[in-house]
Amino acid sequence: MFDEYHSNVNFNEVYMAAMIKWSKEVDLFSVKSCLTIGPGDGQREIAFIKHCAANTSQLISVERDRESAERLRTHLANDLPDVTSQVKETDVERWKGVEDPVDLVLLMNVLYYVRANERRELYKKIHERWLARAGRVVVMSVSRTKCPGNACELLDRLGTPILAWEDIESELLEAGFVEQYAY
Repeated sequence: MFDEYHSNVNFNEVYMAAMIKWSKEVDLFSVKSCLTIGPGDGQREIAFIKHCAANTSQLISVERDRESAERLRTHLANDLPDVTSQVKETDVERWKGVEDPVDLVLLMNVLYYVRANERRELYKKIHERWLARAGRVVVMSVSRTKCPGNACELLDRLGTPILAWEDIESELLEAGFVEQYAY
């Protein structure tokens, strides 16, 4: 059912168009280090880094699924060969975190898999320990309030219900983040 759904949506086209827009409107030139949480095989994150944060030289990824982590390593080696990368195969809840704060944290299509209390704890860790003082967090998520077609129903059935963007935004603001750009 999930594969059938993906064969009928234009997410990649919409995502690429949005990235082109973001790269013109959001200055991430100073980003040197990046943390990705739950990137799966990393294709969205890699595309984002290439288009919007091209000066990234260090990348740390936390991915709990072994097969996804292996595909991620391959994509990183092929698509970002000049970036020093590490893939941590673990749950972000158990992970101790970065040694040095990073300039950018990417949370792309991962928040559906994190329970509310764990999301609040994750935001707190990012804000207080993992993100550099002038760092940025990029959150990409389908929103329940703007769910295309029957995507919300499908994802509910698969056990990964979609959050309302307004709830995500509220939780981030509660954690101390400041919204700089929304699209």
